[in-house]
Amino acid sequence: MINSKTKLICLLGHPVGHSKSPEMQNVALELDEINAKYMAFDVKPENLKEAVEGLKAVNFMGANVTIPHKENIMKYVDELTEEARNIGAVNTLYIKKGKLIGDNTDGRGFILSLMEDGGFDPKDKKILILGAGGAAKAISTKLVMEEARELNIFDLDEQKSEMITDNIKKINVKTEIKIIKKCEIEEIAKSVDLIVNCTPVGMKESDPLLLNGNVFSEKQLVFDLIYNPKKTKLLLEAEKKGAKILNGLGMLVYQGALSFEKWTGKKPNSNKMKNKIEGE
Repeated sequence: MINSKTKLICLLGHPVGHSKSPEMQNVALELDEINAKYMAFDVKPENLKEAVEGLKAVNFMGANVTIPHKENIMKYVDELTEEARNIGAVNTLYIKKGKLIGDNTDGRGFILSLMEDGGFDPKDKKILILGAGGAAKAISTKLVMEEARELNIFDLDEQKSEMITDNIKKINVKTEIKIIKKCEIEEIAKSVDLIVNCTPVGMKESDPLLLNGNVFSEKQLVFDLIYNPKKTKLLLEAEKKGAKILNGLGMLVYQGALSFEKWTGKKPNSNKMKNKIEGE
């Protein structure tokens, strides 16, 4: 029951209509009998500062941050965790001793899904990352920390790829990092063990296919961070060629569970969270 003591947790993004986070987080809050509600707020980039100030004013419990705010929101927090600093992006906000803390659970959520759901150990593997936004930052950082052998990064905005590369080098890792051009992408894609789509391309039916279907093979895992639809054009094409596929549902649940712990101090039932999204 909502009352005067009910705390607010929210998602800040633009758009947010597709998000499943409210469903899974609210079921976890209910199971643990926590008097809080999770809501999704569509916040345009130009209104982000005011949105954060508003949340602080109403003594919110926590928040998640999604596209396109993961990097810009760093300007509006009081402190960053080491994880968020290393990644250069924030996906989780919480209050500690009156200060707004920016954290990032995306990378840890991705690695958990990759290993637990995909049975894939990135150590000594060749990997292609499509996109260079906030999620790509988190994933790239974690993959090099897991000692991937080679990381190939592609984005139409090459400057964003360079920013990820510069950020990773600060962590002093041995992974070979390559920024690839559009003309190289299909040849590289054929040679890697793992392909990760960190772009929003594939959410809409009208979106183009990111890679030619001929690049995929049964030796690969193709991981698309998109979870709605369950199988994007990219995953469908990869599946046809015998590649193992994963969508972003597992990552969503794992990163959401890690955020939940930050807000509440409790470990949620991640299976129930996942089941809620899948409609079971």
